Amino acid sequence: MLLFAKQFSANQADAEDIVQEAFTRYWRSDRRGGGNPVSLLFGCVRWAALDLIRRDSRRRKREALSSDYDRTIRDCHLFERTVEKAELAENVQRSLESLSDVQKQVVVLKIWGELTFEQIGEALDISANTASSRYRYALSALRRKLGNENDAN
Repeated sequence: MLLFAKQFSANQADAEDIVQEAFTRYWRSDRRGGGNPVSLLFGCVRWAALDLIRRDSRRRKREALSSDYDRTIRDCHLFERTVEKAELAENVQRSLESLSDVQKQVVVLKIWGELTFEQIGEALDISANTASSRYRYALSALRRKLGNENDAN
């Protein structure tokens, strides 16, 4: 299976991750439907590999867009960063760092990772409702902290 996964991946570590994900998917799947377990596992490897390829492709596109945007902003004098924007970015970063680890993880997975609450729940081994409530509480805390800091300035 590792050799099969290597056909889809660029390196050994990704292939190992694909196989591990495939076994996890197989284990979580409904295996009572019959069928050959080996072919089901290879199907799981294939789908895990395709998901990795899609995820990496989306990440590269986001990073390319972000770097293009940053380059455009740096090169264009009309859009120079103002002191206020820099201060706001610093306040947001400081407020995010002040959240609890569990809230910070959910916020990062939701916003940067673009995961659903169900996917976040699976990733953090919590329920989707718990992920949703942590996200809600984190945003509320961020609003309070940013509101207080802006009021002080």
